[in-house]
Amino acid sequence: MRSRPRLVNAFRRWTAAFHPEDPGSRAAYPAILPGAAELRTLIEDVVSSAGVPGAALSVVVDGRAVNVATGVRSMDAYHPLHESALFEPLGLTKLAVAGVVHELARAGTLGLVDPIERWLPELAGRETGKDISIGHLLSHTSGYVGENPADLDNLFHYPWEGFAAYFRSTPQAHVPGTVFDLVESEYAVLGEVVRRSAGDEALDLAGEMLFERLPSTRCDDDPEAAGGTVPGHAFTPFEGGFSAIAGDRPCGFWAPSLLGPAMTTEQMARLAELVLVPPASPNCYPGLAKRVVRLPVQLRGARCAEVPQSFGLGWGEFVPGVIGLSSEGMGQCNAVRVLPERSISLAVVLNCQAPHVRDDIVAEILAMAGGVELSTPASRIELDRPAEQFEGVYRAAHWQTLQVSREGDGLRVTNGYNPWLPVEHTAAGAMLNILDPRICALAEGSEDWSLGFFPDPSTGRPCLMAGLSAFAKIE
Repeated sequence: MRSRPRLVNAFRRWTAAFHPEDPGSRAAYPAILPGAAELRTLIEDVVSSAGVPGAALSVVVDGRAVNVATGVRSMDAYHPLHESALFEPLGLTKLAVAGVVHELARAGTLGLVDPIERWLPELAGRETGKDISIGHLLSHTSGYVGENPADLDNLFHYPWEGFAAYFRSTPQAHVPGTVFDLVESEYAVLGEVVRRSAGDEALDLAGEMLFERLPSTRCDDDPEAAGGTVPGHAFTPFEGGFSAIAGDRPCGFWAPSLLGPAMTTEQMARLAELVLVPPASPNCYPGLAKRVVRLPVQLRGARCAEVPQSFGLGWGEFVPGVIGLSSEGMGQCNAVRVLPERSISLAVVLNCQAPHVRDDIVAEILAMAGGVELSTPASRIELDRPAEQFEGVYRAAHWQTLQVSREGDGLRVTNGYNPWLPVEHTAAGAMLNILDPRICALAEGSEDWSLGFFPDPSTGRPCLMAGLSAFAKIE
């Protein structure tokens, strides 16, 4: 076990080579730092046209940052949203944990190919314990069937012992390392691996390695700065708008996955830079660029989030040269993107769950700062077999299923029964038009869905990708 001070100091010395304190010592990059007025016009237009409560963003180019915000902190109080506002990090917590795991691997404390049972003997005794590696957890390719994300008992009351018992009995849906499937507990397991191998909590180590190096959150001209984290908002169809929701946080089991410290958008952008720029260098981890899993091409509705084209050991690549993460939950959504070769990082946060709006803002900023155009969503997808062979029931998490059935000249995809969700949610569905026996297109009225079919790389059985969740056909 390596001592904590030595580990933290080694990480700081290593990242200093990529992030010098003097911005003038950086190499020149062909990037433009957008002006505050230009960025403010962008998000004011988006907030006004989309009807979201508020948005904040930060763009960092060659060490210099521009931060802007617009809208209100809460629909209950209507205080202006300030650029110093603190937001829940949600899934961006994973970036910090991934940074810690990579440093432990670089220092020789653990190995990315270590089977998890080496550090967690209570998860041994079956194939998953020895076949799933630390790298599989990092890349969301462990393949085990995760918990139901709508189960509030697991969300708010889930001890490690309860998860260990669940893990020993959960089915293995895919061979580890072959299929991307976002399972939130994978990073909870990583946190426990860090605690056992380094002798400290993953977020405590991340605090000393990363969070303490972020710019201060103090802002004297923000009268609401002492008001705590910005509340989230949910869309209420009956009222036709957003309303504030209770900010209940999950229990401590989920901390390494979801519960990092509240941050400003600039802190999020600089955290992404600290974590993602060093590993992106080909000299840091030989073969890292090859250790990725490509996601299947998906038909994406107008109200769906952008999904990465591929995912590596802790982050996704959205288009060549643009890496990062996106997340949503607790009535908020956020995204970070980094262009390592051009010294650009950015963060966008909405205090509501409207990921397609967030991604529109990200696309505009990338076009402004880096001249990057994101990929156009596929209008049709080609299947590896006749469409009717995809009919059946698909499973991801326990009790979470999708039903694919033939309807007229197309395929209808509907949510299966879920005891923790309202009936109106389970009745929702999407329609795919069959243009040819092996070609499908998303039909009108399916704007909330993102779907792609693919064969399991190991078994060849039909699978369905819905956003970041992989569903395997079970009947």
